[in-house]
Amino acid sequence: VVRILRGNAGSNDGTGAILNGDIMEQESTLKKLLDSGDHFMVSCVHRYRFILACYLGDYKTGADLAFQWTDLCTKKAPGQPITVTLRFCSALCCYATARMTGKRKYLKEGKRHHKFLRLWGERSKAHNPNCVHSEMLLSAELDAVNGKNRSAYKKYESAVLLAGRRGIVHDQALANERFAAYCFEQGDEVEFNFRMTSAVQLYQEWGCIPKVTRLTQLLKASRQSKDKEILGSFVGAVIPLADGGIHDNIE
Repeated sequence: VVRILRGNAGSNDGTGAILNGDIMEQESTLKKLLDSGDHFMVSCVHRYRFILACYLGDYKTGADLAFQWTDLCTKKAPGQPITVTLRFCSALCCYATARMTGKRKYLKEGKRHHKFLRLWGERSKAHNPNCVHSEMLLSAELDAVNGKNRSAYKKYESAVLLAGRRGIVHDQALANERFAAYCFEQGDEVEFNFRMTSAVQLYQEWGCIPKVTRLTQLLKASRQSKDKEILGSFVGAVIPLADGGIHDNIE
């Protein structure tokens, strides 16, 4: 997974949750594991697909995986620290997909996974410090879905700061990227450019070359093109309508 994120695992182009490269080929590996009855390792393959989907921006794939695999993966490996990441990635992918498609099923599924981060985070007796910035980003995404723009802005900003204070570079990069998508929706070009530039710098620090390349291309395209539909699809944002509204009506 780390090699794919860093762009040196062979055939994966850094745009989707596919575990293909010079180490393994996803579908043939899954077939061998299923044939051997090793369901634990099958769940491991899908866990890492979630991580790729979330950090590479393949939100629809991550959201669809969440319906089938998140609960099964956590049951196959109870108590592991990666469970926090798995629930976070599932919720974020579902919220992002709900905003892009307007489908309530993704919003409902996102809330279900978000609930775990709330239980584990700052507002609980458990007070897992690794959940605080993640839960704040999910809260920002939920506010964005619900049209609570002032609250969403503050929470995105808080998520960036909280991840930065803990030195979690990849999550700070992701928070900046999602903040940039939100600013794009709101037509805030200055903040969009600042947040996207920050995301690129942080992904560079983390070593995630496919994201650096892709987001750099996006920044260049945003300065050259006025086609909001193309740019919105590229950044994973909801496309502003001609009347200034946003496609965020959940059906």
